[in-house]
Amino acid sequence: MKILATGYAEPRERAPRLAMLDDFDGDPNGFPHGQAVESVLLSHSDLTPDQVQRMQNEPPQADLTKLVKENKLDFVTAFRTMTARNLAGFYTATAQNLQTILHEQPTVQVISQSQGETTARQLEMVFDGVVNNQAFRQGVAQTLGQPGATATEVCKALLDEADAVAGKDPLVQKARQEYQLAAREAYNQGVTYVVAAGNHGAFARQLENMGVEASSSAFRNILVCDYATVVGANDAQGQESSLNSPHAGIEVRALGEDIAWNTAEGQSGVNSGTSFATPIVAGEILRELDKNPKLTPFQLENKLAGLDSYQVNQGETLATSNGQQLIGDGQLEAYISNQIGTGFITDLASPDAQQMAQAHQDSTFFGLPGTKDHEFQLVRMAPNLDGKRQLEIDTWFKEGHHVLQAIAENGAWTQFHEELHLDKARADQIKD
Repeated sequence: MKILATGYAEPRERAPRLAMLDDFDGDPNGFPHGQAVESVLLSHSDLTPDQVQRMQNEPPQADLTKLVKENKLDFVTAFRTMTARNLAGFYTATAQNLQTILHEQPTVQVISQSQGETTARQLEMVFDGVVNNQAFRQGVAQTLGQPGATATEVCKALLDEADAVAGKDPLVQKARQEYQLAAREAYNQGVTYVVAAGNHGAFARQLENMGVEASSSAFRNILVCDYATVVGANDAQGQESSLNSPHAGIEVRALGEDIAWNTAEGQSGVNSGTSFATPIVAGEILRELDKNPKLTPFQLENKLAGLDSYQVNQGETLATSNGQQLIGDGQLEAYISNQIGTGFITDLASPDAQQMAQAHQDSTFFGLPGTKDHEFQLVRMAPNLDGKRQLEIDTWFKEGHHVLQAIAENGAWTQFHEELHLDKARADQIKD
């Protein structure tokens, strides 16, 4: 019997250093996910149980069968409803727990969440029926308006339906904003928030082998955002694990295969997944904070990712490890511009950038690789969490990655923020 969907899974600890969002009240005969993840955390850090605050985070899942049979919905409408409720519920539960921690547990330095939700998982729940039950597949195809559709076509259509709900449903959009605002508040308060990338690798390959073309976001954890550190899994040889979800936005990786756990409740096992890599990274973050308590979430994430990273706001200047400077002036430094080809935006005063400042529609532009090594640019324009129009230009070049953000005010760009991420290993790899 469920106790709570959200909230404290145990009495409030006096001074926890880490809060863990998970399911601590699962099926007593099933896999104790939260307890297993906490066991890995305790065995890969110097934390004691009283320094870990358990937070129950398991919103109820929508029942597709009930929606069809009891609510008299056709399958596609029921599938959309299920997807909206599952995504919005997960966003909302997570946001509520983040707010509880931030407002009631001021000693928490790290929030670790070995959970996720994706649009692909909505398909996964009906995948076996679509592939192996002809009558079921034909019924779904009929409600999709595609009578006689193949399993590949039905899977593709359902993925598209789930993606559309994730991007356009008002309930999901509102819940997403609430979550991202809470994640931003944690980030601004200096709390590092780590989330699992997800384990959709095998399912993604299965769909690909069927010929199902999935969007790049279908397998990405919906918790991925600018204010969370995304953790993927490595194998025992330190190579990226095949279980990782594709296009997951992984920023840091740790061992995630064949991890032994042994809980205080007397349960034990050996399992794999990004769920277990996540607490290992959380422990690494706390060790870094023990060495230097002043490190910010930005610095911690990039340190663990092996990047030499810098941030400047408008008018600021920083010396960088490559002997150059990062200047908050809304333009790429010459040493970056010289490493990329023509056609990219290098200056917010350029005609292209000025035209975007006066536009009103959301836009995303991709700059394809050109004549020089490793060049790529992604330009995005959309309202930020405060409702202001924000431009972000991500430029990849030989030694690293430059980020430029600006706010549109009265048809012009202002409030510049720039980041520089230098990756010597990447530069050496390209050179070789």
